[in-house]
Amino acid sequence: MLRNKLQINPTEIYLKKQYEPIQAYIMTNVYPGMYTKALDEIKKINHIEKISIVTGNYDIVVKVNVKNLEQLHKITSRLHKVIGVEKTNTQIIEKECQLFSQ
Repeated sequence: MLRNKLQINPTEIYLKKQYEPIQAYIMTNVYPGMYTKALDEIKKINHIEKISIVTGNYDIVVKVNVKNLEQLHKITSRLHKVIGVEKTNTQIIEKECQLFSQ
């Protein structure tokens, strides 16, 4: 009996993965006294899904949803230009899990 073998071209797989959306958390530190001004400017940036004000090592966590790494780079570059932003730390989301049903 002759069976058809599934042939997968590695280039095709790479191209499909290349265009999957990328989500990331950008942890942001803001200089003291510059919080409100920085937040107002961050709200104007495209592709931002959520902005969270947090306690701890960072001041603001920005969740972004982009098409590719180039867009992510543009967003982080724009964040660095926001008056009041001291530094950022970007964490790309590999997988999100929902632990509790709602």
